Amino acid sequence: MNFLEEELTCPVCYSLFEDPRVLPCSHTFCRGCLEDILQGSLHLSPWRPLRTPFKCPSCRHVCELPLTGFTSLPVNFSLRNIVDKYRTSVCPEH
Repeated sequence: MNFLEEELTCPVCYSLFEDPRVLPCSHTFCRGCLEDILQGSLHLSPWRPLRTPFKCPSCRHVCELPLTGFTSLPVNFSLRNIVDKYRTSVCPEH
């Protein structure tokens, strides 16, 4: 893996970012990875709070997520565009 590919790789799934989302601590992860981590750590109950606490996988900063979950987090558009261009340069057919 070259240096550029390392920077374009999610630290959770070790694949190129898919739908990269920015946490309040400024770390970026694939939306699917964040959802998987949250689902694995939740104990859902009828008394679920309106905001769900979630720890960043990199820095462990506690972020509060609204009920809409990770879809409400900002998309890292710059990173998404760079990953798309990188994929095209590596495999021009896709």
